[in-house]
Amino acid sequence: MTLEDVTENHTEEIQEIFHRLRTIVLNTTPKPVESFLGGSKVRMSSYSLEDRIVCLISPYKDHCKLYLHHIDQVDTGVLKLEGKGKHAKTVKISTLDEKLFTEIKAVINKIAKTANQN
Repeated sequence: MTLEDVTENHTEEIQEIFHRLRTIVLNTTPKPVESFLGGSKVRMSSYSLEDRIVCLISPYKDHCKLYLHHIDQVDTGVLKLEGKGKHAKTVKISTLDEKLFTEIKAVINKIAKTANQN
């Protein structure tokens, strides 16, 4: 699977949100390992430090989901997290919101530091 496979068949806005999130992760996480996963319905990109997943990004019809790992070890600030996971939750992004991207960058930075320490 490739980056193009993950983002194909999505609107320009969803692709832009996906690429903005991807850029934040690649520029915030020191030497992330990027991989692409999925099947015919759900596709995503995964970012890890060695064997520890930092986050995943998955585009959907009208939003992208950012799956944040290690959230139990960092302050996630004002991000609206969804899900019942103890160690991982999601953020749903449906618009190009600079304030939200700034908050996401800060949280990913904290998660990357935590993942690097463990």
